[in-house]
Amino acid sequence: MKIFAFILLGLLSIYHNPAKSTEFADEASLRSAVIMKLLHTVGLQETDLSRIEGEDFNLCVYKSFPTYRNIKKNTAGETLSNRPVAVFNVSSAAEISQCHAIYVGASHSSAIAQTVRVANKERVVVVGESRNAAKLGAHLGMFVGDKNLYEFELNLDSFARIGVFPQAGLIELGTVISSHMVQKAKLMRSLVGYTEWPKPVSASPNLTFCAEYKDFFTEYSRYLFTQKPIQSKTTQFQYLDLSGDEKQQLNKCDILLLNGYKNSRLASTVFAREKRKMLLIGDALGLGDKGVHYNLTLPDDNGGRRFEINLFAFEQTGHLPHYQLLNSALIVQRDIPLFSILLAKAVKYTIWPIDGPAANSPNLCVWRKEDEFESLSFFNVEIRKFNQDMNILNVSDESNLPQCSALLVSNVTFDTAAELSSLQQKYGFLLITNTGDAGKVGAHYNLKVAHKKITLELFEDNMKKAGFKPQKVIMDESVVIGGSLK
Repeated sequence: MKIFAFILLGLLSIYHNPAKSTEFADEASLRSAVIMKLLHTVGLQETDLSRIEGEDFNLCVYKSFPTYRNIKKNTAGETLSNRPVAVFNVSSAAEISQCHAIYVGASHSSAIAQTVRVANKERVVVVGESRNAAKLGAHLGMFVGDKNLYEFELNLDSFARIGVFPQAGLIELGTVISSHMVQKAKLMRSLVGYTEWPKPVSASPNLTFCAEYKDFFTEYSRYLFTQKPIQSKTTQFQYLDLSGDEKQQLNKCDILLLNGYKNSRLASTVFAREKRKMLLIGDALGLGDKGVHYNLTLPDDNGGRRFEINLFAFEQTGHLPHYQLLNSALIVQRDIPLFSILLAKAVKYTIWPIDGPAANSPNLCVWRKEDEFESLSFFNVEIRKFNQDMNILNVSDESNLPQCSALLVSNVTFDTAAELSSLQQKYGFLLITNTGDAGKVGAHYNLKVAHKKITLELFEDNMKKAGFKPQKVIMDESVVIGGSLK
């Protein structure tokens, strides 16, 4: 816990000592001063206050006339958020709606949870005086600590529910109650701190952290990142102006948090990651294999892991995660951007036989894999920049195959792959697999996924037999199996 009464309030001679009745006046004065200073540091804006008619800041006390009387006396003539403070004693849930903030004393700590439920609906800040107040949902919990001084805790999740983010000074002096959001922000800072940077970023004294939009997670993250240097680097935090030139803004980012991503921005950013050398951090389910280095949101069946890590992305940009991070990470098995660009190249740089499907308007079909189709479609805009004529289709039975110029088959049994190879001879499509024993089932290309690398395998004998001819540019990027077509 952090002690703040002396430093924050300047009350250098006032201790809280309920055992001495002669000091009750000082205790009451101190309590009032603490409540006022906390609410002042919260920094409620006019938009938060204008829901209630009138020009006052309505500070309420829950069911305690003596406390109400003392706070009213000690706050006479004071202001909060540039408004005169008006103090009220309330005893029902209906009255809470007319409060901007409400204090719940230690004698009514059992009512905190119920008060919070009403207060969150009405956007009222709750200050509770007990050790468990913040844990029970109060925005601020104040209590007498071990050294007979007032200490306080913050519940950022509760602040998020009323749409008010407290000022950085309040977070710095108080103790933030642990929550999923808080843990996630601390995890992100640790991940960045344990990442080695490529040149020229490694030589710079600063890091620029960019986020797509402002929310409580990013605001708390900004506090964590800007409070202390990371690897001796000062962090600058900025939000993207989505109405401006995104490309120019992204060129200045060393770290990008994709916390409100659009498909087009994520796709274009990921496809430019090698050039920009940005560390990409995702915060949404399913982003792990879509090109980000770290993803903070995991599937439920994560095996107790804390985040996803994409080693393909690290290999491409030159960043290096500390080896100890791997013990806590769910390692993704492939990188869709690299996977999709190799697919696009295979289709673009292969010459079809004269009697084969029309290659001037190629359709890449995905065989019975809805998730595979959706992943590739996610990057369709970028894929079409490379191969503008290529369409991506999802097919599930033989009747769909005549429209396929190329067919992608992933993770199927040997018998199914062999069956599709037989159908290839009938319909003439380019067969691309992502499976083992690809050559034996008649595949023309196979995307072999290994540690931090995706290799395009080219099967010479199968190509010749089907009448396909790979161009030199794709042969140079492939591993030719079964001989040489040069």
